[in-house]
Amino acid sequence: VMDEPESNKNEVSGYEVSFISQGKEAYEFLVEQKELCQSYAVAFIDMRMPPGWNGIKTAQHIRSIDPDIEIVMVTAYTDISRSQIVNEIGTPEKLLYLRKPFDGEELSQIALQLTTKWSLYQQERQQRKNIEKLLKENQEVNTYMDGIINSMPSMLIGVSGEGWITHWNAQIEKFTGLSQKETLNESIEKILPELEGINNLIYRSAIRSTIEKKEKFKFKYKDESILCDII
Repeated sequence: VMDEPESNKNEVSGYEVSFISQGKEAYEFLVEQKELCQSYAVAFIDMRMPPGWNGIKTAQHIRSIDPDIEIVMVTAYTDISRSQIVNEIGTPEKLLYLRKPFDGEELSQIALQLTTKWSLYQQERQQRKNIEKLLKENQEVNTYMDGIINSMPSMLIGVSGEGWITHWNAQIEKFTGLSQKETLNESIEKILPELEGINNLIYRSAIRSTIEKKEKFKFKYKDESILCDII
């Protein structure tokens, strides 16, 4: 957004550029674009745009509706310091200061760098959303699987190939009195010393991808004892 005598759109070096002569008009234009789900990467704003809003007021209003936009303040005057501009507009990491007269090549380079920076940020944000969606879906799957595991009438313990406990269902919790929170990521032989040697069974099953069994095992825990098959 720059102080120009007319308002139009054209394609310059692959960019869509909008020229608007007044700050308030620029703000209203961006409001309309936002309603159409259109975003601008960079706004070049002249510090003085009489008779309407000045550059700082324009930037403040634009930032209020689009905190991601990169802003370049353009001025030929030195009556307002850079620190004052930053304090008034905020978000200094998305704010540059360009003094007139400026070189066309310099302006093109700034536009390229800022649009690239903006695009990378949008991509990163979308990736974060995708990751959050996957994590949510994974959590839903885990919750669903936990429901299935806890509804099983058999005692079920999930373990890693190294013998670390990953699941502890309601039936084994009921038998031992130990909660899942107390047992997760602990060694199964530490939690249930009665199962000494069980890690060998687990290891064989893991590396061979086979079903291993220990039948008619007398499982004692505290004052209780049951005869069971370990699979």
